[in-house]
Amino acid sequence: MKYIKSIIILVLALTLNISFAQENELKKGKDKLEKIKKQKKKGLHNQKKKLNEAKKQLKIAHKKGRNTILGEHKEIMKNMSSEERKVYLEKHPELGAKLKAHNMELKNHKKALKKEHVKFNNKKADATQYKIEAKKERLAYFEQRSINVDSKIVAAKKRIIKQKEDGKITAVEYAEKLAKITTIENRNIAHKAKMIAKKELLKQKEARLKKINE
Repeated sequence: MKYIKSIIILVLALTLNISFAQENELKKGKDKLEKIKKQKKKGLHNQKKKLNEAKKQLKIAHKKGRNTILGEHKEIMKNMSSEERKVYLEKHPELGAKLKAHNMELKNHKKALKKEHVKFNNKKADATQYKIEAKKERLAYFEQRSINVDSKIVAAKKRIIKQKEDGKITAVEYAEKLAKITTIENRNIAHKAKMIAKKELLKQKEARLKKINE
């Protein structure tokens, strides 16, 4: 009788430990993902900051270069309409040629920056995809763990019912053991509900990522 009770207690303890281990593993996995997420986010943030700074400096350099080219012509052309500027530049072809070359240089720099922005967006998309896939893999793992816990709960219930029917445990002992199993069961149900909510969030992120990549 004592041996049987010990076996039942051991089974319940193992089930409880699985549930606790599940939570601990989830936390470890989450912490690892958060660390990677922060590192990637920091890297992307720094890259974006550099791109924005490059864009700002290009704008400043272009304005400065244009003012240098215009020189004394700047004040003269200040209040001219676009049509008047066109006529004025036709009268000063050398100035027009310099401005055109300067604008072309700006255009080339903008193209180069645009390419860098595309690369940045691709890296950002890759980082998002990595996070999605990592979370999906982790969720699948814990979903399977929950299924395994469900199986152990069913087995534990059947076992204590059989022990009660055979008179190997009292009604009070049965109620105590069932209460413990029910606590674990409720915890696992809550855990599965969280997993479902997380899966829905992942679907939304995948949809947003798909839209970005289109």
